Amino acid sequence: MISFFNKHKRVIFIATTATFLGGVFVGLGAYVGRGQSYDKVAMVGDKGIPYARFVDNVNRTLSMLRDKGLDIQDEAQKHIENQVLQELIVAEALEQCAQEFGLRVTDLEVAAEIQNTPAFQKDGVFNDYIYKQMLWRQLKLRPAEYEAERRRMRLAAKFRQLAMSAAKVTPGEVKDFYLASGKKEKDFAKDQREATKELLQMKAAGILEGYLKQFLATHEVKNFLEERQKGA
Repeated sequence: MISFFNKHKRVIFIATTATFLGGVFVGLGAYVGRGQSYDKVAMVGDKGIPYARFVDNVNRTLSMLRDKGLDIQDEAQKHIENQVLQELIVAEALEQCAQEFGLRVTDLEVAAEIQNTPAFQKDGVFNDYIYKQMLWRQLKLRPAEYEAERRRMRLAAKFRQLAMSAAKVTPGEVKDFYLASGKKEKDFAKDQREATKELLQMKAAGILEGYLKQFLATHEVKNFLEERQKGA
């Protein structure tokens, strides 16, 4: 089991990660309570994550992994289900946190993104038939479901931009960070821009983690997956 995840952890990570946080929020389990619900897989504050959305995400993830030739056994599937649920909880917490900061995504923003997606175009022009066919054939999603997901992703991106704008670094910090990674001082000048970007991203991730911890300190998270699985 351990060797399976070590061998395929990159593929599994890519397939299950729905947000940009990656492993920043590993401590989520400390905030998760238990409860009972019949149509939700989890609650974040007073908002629920529909069980149907969770199942759809798990099925798409498993399908993607199997298309890559991976043999997913029961124990591996359980691990993937838990990871998918954690990503959905983090995404919901991010959405609510962003909303509390007054961030919004308009219908026009979502429509513009979709209409400018090359995969949904014919001869450079958005095609509604291609759009609906692509969604169902590739993702098994209806337009309303896909658009809701894109809205959540855009809101998360705006929240990330907010954190990035709050992250600041000095040239001295960048150089210390660069040298601490084991690189040579003589190479710093040519690598300074990339090192600055990397350090800013790390600081932004720390800011996001801080926002999420503050949010979860006042918003209870309940996980109903075990109860749903037993009920199934």
